[in-house]
Amino acid sequence: MKECKKCSIEKPLIAFSKDKRQESGYFYYCKECCAAKDKAKYAKNTAEICEKAKTHYAKNRKKVRNQHLQKMYGIDTAIYEGMREQQLFSCLICKEHEDTLKRGLFVDHCHTTGKVRGLLCQPCNFLLGMARDDRSVLKQAIKYLDQHNERTL
Repeated sequence: MKECKKCSIEKPLIAFSKDKRQESGYFYYCKECCAAKDKAKYAKNTAEICEKAKTHYAKNRKKVRNQHLQKMYGIDTAIYEGMREQQLFSCLICKEHEDTLKRGLFVDHCHTTGKVRGLLCQPCNFLLGMARDDRSVLKQAIKYLDQHNERTL
């Protein structure tokens, strides 16, 4: 148990962020108080914060992209680029080339295991996500399309 210096409420350690700089090993404000403080700060300085983020991203685009890939999927830019080459710069499902896509290729991963499966265009990635990676839902969708295909009517 630890007392938050902001709200003065004693809470379990899980309610605090870890901070190696502190003697206790945990930050002195609870996560709830930190979130409220950050929300208020953002509300006051929204435009300034957004401008700083845009500037940082513009200056560090490759580094930010690599950090995102590492954090979300456990891969780095080199692995991503290798996957693009191996897939001939195209979506694994619809074969659409990335040059014709607005936002390039997205990393597709299994939500159960976290394992990266390949790179997909945004519509194909959404398709799998909306079907919750459930084969029976996708089979039913194909059946539905077959039944309602205007070309065959």
